[in-house]
Amino acid sequence: MDKLFIIGNGFDLAHGLKSDYLYFKKYVYEKAYGENQILSSLDDSKQIEEFFLEKDEKIEIELDSIELPTSINSEYSIDNNFYRYFYKILLDVSKIEEFWRDFEKSLVNIGGLFVETFPSSPEYAPHTAEDTAENIKEFVSYAIPQLLSEWISNVYQDWEKELEDRTITKHISKDTIMLSKDAYFLTFNYTPVLEDYYGISSKQICHIHGELYKPELLMGHGDYYSKLHEDPTSTPYYLDGAVEATRKPVQKQLQRHAEFFDGLKDVKELYVIGFNLTDSHTVDRPYFEELFEKVPNIDIYIDSFVKDDEYKIKRTLNDWGAKKAYQLRFIDTDTNTVV
Repeated sequence: MDKLFIIGNGFDLAHGLKSDYLYFKKYVYEKAYGENQILSSLDDSKQIEEFFLEKDEKIEIELDSIELPTSINSEYSIDNNFYRYFYKILLDVSKIEEFWRDFEKSLVNIGGLFVETFPSSPEYAPHTAEDTAENIKEFVSYAIPQLLSEWISNVYQDWEKELEDRTITKHISKDTIMLSKDAYFLTFNYTPVLEDYYGISSKQICHIHGELYKPELLMGHGDYYSKLHEDPTSTPYYLDGAVEATRKPVQKQLQRHAEFFDGLKDVKELYVIGFNLTDSHTVDRPYFEELFEKVPNIDIYIDSFVKDDEYKIKRTLNDWGAKKAYQLRFIDTDTNTVV
């Protein structure tokens, strides 16, 4: 196989899946506060954003006093309080207009959210502070993959139903993929669109951050950090664990999928669809550096949907080690036409 496709969330969005961050927030909100008829009737992202701009201002005050859910044998009761506490985290770490990549970046600040939550008096014993911080870490470690899995499963099932009911009327197939089914695929998506819709063998696909219906869906920031607080009697001193729990284990994933990356040494052409290449400091940078270390002279084709970002894309790919970054070409992947 001499072709590699790198697939990002824009690919799923182009196929009609409601898989952007705003819909995830909508899902958590409705789990926390019940179905809202107005919100349910909105299908346009801009309108959903306006709904939250109005609602969140009121909700933020209410959530200031919400208590951290507690677990029994590392299991949580998935109730309104569970969802509301997670919604509080969403409000604290991210803004409505942000994308998934921005939400992931902002997770590095999660430890700082709790700095003012707990007392720092001498009576507040170190073991109590450590226990509280450990509870925060446990909740974050449990809630993110749990809610991510719940939500993306619903998104995919809704999409499959729309396909069956033929309510998706636009042409969504990518001819570039249809004509290259014997390629390798490195996908950052959890969904099996490649397998189910295009009939690509799972042996050719690497779901680098996990896949639907399997454990351990990964997301998170890529930053390293220093101690938030130097006083060992305070909870903030121990919150590094919560920050670490939200860091994406990129190097671990590279090791886990080393066989896939080793198999790319003979690839001649790279096609990128739906992945943001404007930020050279993205948490996912090491995957690309690994690729370009193995095949630095690979020919590059980028989906023409992002042609307006040509300068930033070329700069990023060059930074990551692509020798032919400046010679990249844009391609309409719907029709397989170089533009």
